Amino acid sequence: MALCHDIGYTEMWLPNLLDYDTADEAIQQSVSWLPVLARECHPDARLFLCSLFAPVCLNRVIYPCRSLCEAVQASCAPIMAC
Repeated sequence: MALCHDIGYTEMWLPNLLDYDTADEAIQQSVSWLPVLARECHPDARLFLCSLFAPVCLNRVIYPCRSLCEAVQASCAPIMAC
């Protein structure tokens, strides 16, 4: 997955936090976020998005921290406004 190609792990939890059941579905949907990352709206935007699209596969689901979610949202929302 181009979005999460170098995040430090190779196995992801499915279904993911966005309820995508397959890796192919997660990959297909994640592509639309690449332009947002290219704008570098927040230094941890990739980490946040990967926690949703490709959560690390452990013995339980790991949710992103609220503070991370809020920080990325505050920084990136203005560039996503239509």
